[in-house]
Amino acid sequence: QAVSYQQFEVDLLLLCSLAGKANGQKFSASFDTRLEAMIEYLASIMDAGGNVPVFGDADDGFVVKLAQDREFCRFRSLLATGAILFRRADFKAKARVLDDKTRWLFGAGADTEFQRLAATDARLPIRQAFPDGGYYILGCDFETENEIRMVADAGPLGYRTIAAHGHADALAFTLSVGGMEFFVDPGTYAYHTQGPWRRYFRGTAAPNTVRVDGRDQSRLALTTEISVRTGAGPCSI
Repeated sequence: QAVSYQQFEVDLLLLCSLAGKANGQKFSASFDTRLEAMIEYLASIMDAGGNVPVFGDADDGFVVKLAQDREFCRFRSLLATGAILFRRADFKAKARVLDDKTRWLFGAGADTEFQRLAATDARLPIRQAFPDGGYYILGCDFETENEIRMVADAGPLGYRTIAAHGHADALAFTLSVGGMEFFVDPGTYAYHTQGPWRRYFRGTAAPNTVRVDGRDQSRLALTTEISVRTGAGPCSI
C-alpha cells in the first residue's frame, strides 16, 4: 500500500540475501521467490520512461545508497541488482544501466555479470493483476515508445488494522503515455512537518479519485494512521 516502503523493504532484503550468500548462509528458496516477486511488482508498475507511481506514504529512505550520481534512481537500481542476482534479462532491460550501488554490492564482477544478460529483446512478462495489494495494470504496447500504462488502486487500505502509511485514495489511478506522465499520484509532500499539508496529501482531494461532498473517503487519525477505512475491489479481472 506504500510503494516507497516496498522499495525500502526490497532494498533491505536484497542486502540480507547478498550478505548471507557471501558468508555461505544461503536463504531458503521461498525467500528468493518472494524477493524476486517483489522486484517484479516494482518493474510492472514502472512505465517505459522509468516512472513509478508513489501511492501511499514515502519518507525517501534508503537502507544504503552507495552512489553519488545525481541521476540515481532507487527503483532502477533495485532492478539492476535483481537482474544479476536472479539472472533476469528483463529486469536488466528495465534498469537500462548498471549503477554504482549495484557495482559495490557485487564487486569487481558486476559489470561482466550484467553484460552477460542479453536484454536486447527481453521484455518483462506483463502481469496485470496484483490482487493482494489491490493494484491493476491497464494499457497496451507495454515497454515500447507507444506504451499506454494505467496503474489503478482497487484494494485494501494501508497496513493492518490501523491502515498505516495508506492514503484515502480508493480507486485512484495514474496514467502515462510513451513514458511521459499525464496523471500522477501527488505522493506525500510532507511527512513529519507541515500538518495541514500532511493531512491534505493523505486525504482524498489530492489523488486522482472520487471525492463526495468535499469529504475524505476514510477518516484520518494520527500522522500515519487511519481510524475508519474505505476499501475497494475489482468487479472483474
